[in-house]
Amino acid sequence: MIVIQLEKNSKMFDLVQRSVFLCRSIHKSKHIVMKKALLLLVVILSVNDLLAKGFFPFNEVNKEWSIGIIGGYVGYGRGISNGAVGVSLAIKGFYAGVMGWPSSHENDMGVDKWSDKTSAVVHIGYQIPIVKNLRFIPVIGYAKIAYGTTDGSDYTISDSGVVHNKFSEKKSVSGLDFGGVAVVNIKKVNINLAFTKYSILGGIALEF
Repeated sequence: MIVIQLEKNSKMFDLVQRSVFLCRSIHKSKHIVMKKALLLLVVILSVNDLLAKGFFPFNEVNKEWSIGIIGGYVGYGRGISNGAVGVSLAIKGFYAGVMGWPSSHENDMGVDKWSDKTSAVVHIGYQIPIVKNLRFIPVIGYAKIAYGTTDGSDYTISDSGVVHNKFSEKKSVSGLDFGGVAVVNIKKVNINLAFTKYSILGGIALEF
């Protein structure tokens, strides 16, 4: 009888423990949900406050267009590096940049062989205005830097009479490129500074 009573007491104690643990779990879950709800409310109110103070003026800034030149250094830390220059274009917030550099002896008139490099970079992104005069553009694209030989004895001549020597690639580095462009606006002029996986770039654009 004593053994049976002890077993009953043990089962009752175990049931009480489980009930207490369940109540604590429910209370903890409710507490976590409340915390998340309060955090979400704070974030929403903060964003609304920033918008009211002139932060993130998408409608005002991203209605504009801009066109400019951009260039810099491509392939740093990759074993092969080269310069690149090109154009940037922003239309209602959407951004595109295209840069490159041909082999330095592509149009050489000499009959010789030269060690040369080429580069090409393409980026697209969307402009996020922090305030009117400071914006950030996350970008993604493609970059390639190649090392090889330009052969002055293997060439073609265009209709305008320009010589184009053949470039034979020996080694290249290429791949998905991503990073960001910081934009400082001064009236109708944008100053751009970009850092990506493969490149460091700078440029200037006219906004209209």
